[in-house]
Amino acid sequence: MPEFPERSAVGTGGAHGSGAAIAHTLVKSGAGVVVADLLDAAGPAAEFRGSTSSRHRDVTDEHDGRQVLADAEAHGTWR
Repeated sequence: MPEFPERSAVGTGGAHGSGAAIAHTLVKSGAGVVVADLLDAAGPAAEFRGSTSSRHRDVTDEHDGRQVLADAEAHGTWR
């Protein structure tokens, strides 16, 4: 798997299940991850303190989506 140092990613639906597994993989690859979910997203963020942040957000809402992207910028470069 490629390494992603100083990169950030957004994990939508990342509180549980496959979304959380993807967030874990990205963090292990060096990315900073913002976990956004309608559910409590504290699980992945608690495990990888400093590498992730969790947000209770609805990414289908324009305001929430913009906030998630702003949070991602705090973790590093994203595309």
